Amino acid sequence: MHLRAYDKTHRPRVRPATDIVERPDGIFVLVNLPGVAREDLTVEADHRQLSIRGISRYDRSDRAPGGEAVLALEFVEVEYEMRIALSSAQDSETIRAHLKNGVLSVLLPRRRAHGPHTVPINVEED
Repeated sequence: MHLRAYDKTHRPRVRPATDIVERPDGIFVLVNLPGVAREDLTVEADHRQLSIRGISRYDRSDRAPGGEAVLALEFVEVEYEMRIALSSAQDSETIRAHLKNGVLSVLLPRRRAHGPHTVPINVEED
């Protein structure tokens, strides 16, 4: 996890810890997003890049329900953001993603190789 900056919401903006593995079926990406719920996660791709953005949210209402003095506040909302460049070998139309226990798994499948393509050429005679 790499701290990048604070934005105008005063949440730290962080590049999450990431593993990227090349497999026979494509590129497999694991992204550590602790505290991020599905509704606070955006995963988008175009032909050039995969973008991942999520916000971890913590309910502060139960921290001092009886008016107790709060002695430390270390849990904060964090904004995770990262981008991965896609090559022409990845099929951005069939990317799959799954979030479980704060870990996002993304499969960037390879484009299907097209077999040999023969183009008939009409030869004209004079």
